[in-house]
Amino acid sequence: MTSTWSSFPTWSLLLVAAGAVLSGVVPGCGEPRSEPAVELSKTDAPVWFEDVTDRVGVDFIIDTGPTDTYFMPQLVGSGCAAYDLDGDGRPDLLFLTNGGPHSTSKNKLYRQRPDGTFEDVSAGSGLDFAGHNMGIAIGDFDNDGKPDVLITQYTGVRLFRNLGGMKFQDVTEAAGIHDPLWGASACFLDYDRDGRLDLFICNYIDYDPAWDCTAPGGGKDFCAPSVFAGTCSKLFRNLGPGPGGSNPFRGCLCRLRHREDPRSRARGDCRGLRWRWLA
Repeated sequence: MTSTWSSFPTWSLLLVAAGAVLSGVVPGCGEPRSEPAVELSKTDAPVWFEDVTDRVGVDFIIDTGPTDTYFMPQLVGSGCAAYDLDGDGRPDLLFLTNGGPHSTSKNKLYRQRPDGTFEDVSAGSGLDFAGHNMGIAIGDFDNDGKPDVLITQYTGVRLFRNLGGMKFQDVTEAAGIHDPLWGASACFLDYDRDGRLDLFICNYIDYDPAWDCTAPGGGKDFCAPSVFAGTCSKLFRNLGPGPGGSNPFRGCLCRLRHREDPRSRARGDCRGLRWRWLA
């Protein structure tokens, strides 16, 4: 199947209009005024930011996978997070890669040293895996005092328990987290106010890789999001400590059917959802 769409986005039209206004050529705006040119390179204003990437030891390079495939998830990823994951009072860094599950590029985790530089502690951390990784949510879902990590993916999501010492364990299956949709972003929140962090996942479109899109000139191009239907977001209720040290969640709030998830129409038990700002 093929779809054709304009590659001239709306924001480009807005920029053109804005440029016309600034140049004084829009009818009804009068004669353009002559303003002295400002050379920003010679301004005396102080520099706000300094690039210290190399100096502090951050060498992450994002991988978006093979070129010329027009695989839409390559346009969207990936996220990163700055958070104190080891409890030493200094924010650490987690970068996600987007090269796909078979890529040699993996996520990178950096621990911040006391001098402000960063040490690559990715290997063996549990977070060093490849994939079409999208977003990060951080929260202490098991109330053990250590921040845990959730990573959304194209066709998946993974939940990691913080074991301490910058080591993380994948507990997605044990926790009952099932989301085969295109997970875009997520957050932890206690929606039912029982003292346990619940999980909300915002899913993106129902993307079909087999659907080809073409540019106005006839060549193959990335599809616009409007070509595909939307999918439902998911809310997972934290049920607290379970057998064998597990911490199960119960999913709910999914009303739309997804072509690869026949269970997505079911509405689970989310009693306590009475704060309408979530819906």
